[in-house]
Amino acid sequence: MEYYEPCDLYSQRVDKNCLFWFYYKITNRAFFHFVRTIRTISEPLNRKKNTFMSH
Repeated sequence: MEYYEPCDLYSQRVDKNCLFWFYYKITNRAFFHFVRTIRTISEPLNRKKNTFMSH
């Protein structure tokens, strides 16, 4: 968890850089979560496919 915030969302000083950073942080986290989910789902499928192909 990062505690560093480039801007204070509760103060009135919210500039474009702050919004871009906030958007980037959320999308980055969502993307990595998505990739991890896909990897955990596809791993057993690949293993099953490999054992099926080898026989």
